[in-house]
Amino acid sequence: MASTMHSIMIFCFILWSLYKGSLSAVQFNVISISSVVAALGSDVLLPCHLIPEMNAEKMEIRWFKPMYRPYVHLYINGKDDYTAQMPQFAQRTELLKENITRGIFPLKIRNVTAEDSGEYYCFVESSDHHGKAAVQLQVTGK
Repeated sequence: MASTMHSIMIFCFILWSLYKGSLSAVQFNVISISSVVAALGSDVLLPCHLIPEMNAEKMEIRWFKPMYRPYVHLYINGKDDYTAQMPQFAQRTELLKENITRGIFPLKIRNVTAEDSGEYYCFVESSDHHGKAAVQLQVTGK
């Protein structure tokens, strides 16, 4: 009886290990393009998406330059969070979410200024994976 119970426990452990392994997170890459050019005073889209395509509604999406905090824009817990946004971006950023279920979520910056030029990072984090991509914004005269 003890031997049978021991065998059943080992069998259950093996099944649980296989099941747990099948639940492991799908890893993703965060992709953007190397640079974007925008005219002074215009609106610009900084692209960012996941490969493979997947739903990012429950992920954290953080745009920053060059420090992680304060940030340019933060989407967390299914909504935008402006509590620690860089003051120079207040009322000027929007994470476009029309295709977030497909892993596509560009950042729109309205009325770009010369100070907006520079490197931006799109950081994406799920419950068990994260990645980031960089994009250079160059703001030119009108």
